[in-house]
Amino acid sequence: MNNNRTFADFCKKRRGFVIVIILISLLSVAVLYRSNIHRDNMFIMDEHQVLGIKGDKANQGVTLSVVAKQDDITVEREVILKRSAGPGENEKTEKYKYSPEDELNTEITRLVRGMNQSEDDVLMLPNHIGDNVSLVWDRKETKYSWLLPIIFPPLLLLFMYRGERNEIKQEAKREVDSIVNELPSFNNKLVLLLGSGLVYEESIRRIAVSNDYKGKNILPVRLGEIIKDAECTNGDTTKLLNEFARKKKIPELKRMTTIIMDNQKKGTDLRSKLVLEGELLWDRRKKRAEEQGRASESKLTLPLGVMMIALLIVTAGPALMQM
Repeated sequence: MNNNRTFADFCKKRRGFVIVIILISLLSVAVLYRSNIHRDNMFIMDEHQVLGIKGDKANQGVTLSVVAKQDDITVEREVILKRSAGPGENEKTEKYKYSPEDELNTEITRLVRGMNQSEDDVLMLPNHIGDNVSLVWDRKETKYSWLLPIIFPPLLLLFMYRGERNEIKQEAKREVDSIVNELPSFNNKLVLLLGSGLVYEESIRRIAVSNDYKGKNILPVRLGEIIKDAECTNGDTTKLLNEFARKKKIPELKRMTTIIMDNQKKGTDLRSKLVLEGELLWDRRKKRAEEQGRASESKLTLPLGVMMIALLIVTAGPALMQM
């Protein structure tokens, strides 16, 4: 996987999926816009407030805000007008309270219940209750709600892109960790093959096709790919392996390839140097295993703490409740 793919490349790769999402989004916008237009046509309005509701659409339920004023007392609340709803469907019956605000709320509740039972084609909204309570009705603003589906496609694609990027990074990290863990065994086998009289080029070819390294191990797979590239381009296998280690940022492999290139240039004893390098690789592998063990212990601290708190609540809770 290419770790440098841009968002544009991601969208091009999934062109069909992107087109389907955009079409669904545009269809949703059209449906919501048409619904808003129909809902706007339901209201009978003047410059400042809603005067009434017309058409059968009112049977689906309309949310309004109402402001009731009585002398110096003002109550504002939202109500749902749902025609033929029956008494008590929209509002819960509460015990009567004697504060002025509660009295106004009770009056509004009674008024809404009465209007819900109306069978008139055009429902006119009253502007007062009795002689001393004025009412101002207004609709709940949802002018631009139909634009919300437009935001969905880019957000969905962005989340998918970030998820793929994270997966690519995790896969690259797993590959590097696997190669680093395989290096000590790779070095030991290379030392054994060199000790048996094979030259370096033949040794790494034997390792690349060895049955012992098939399956979960990534290093021989990458080594085989590098050998094929070297044969096709007439290049140096060690230099290509060194370049691979530099790109993947694997200092252990880069140091090993540097030792091999020094041997090819200066004719130094490769096997003895690789033996020393192998000891260092095994020591580093043991240290990494110890660090991973300590990291696992620290990750378990929070779950164990939560379990301890839950255990204390279960065991000590009943006793504390009886005190």
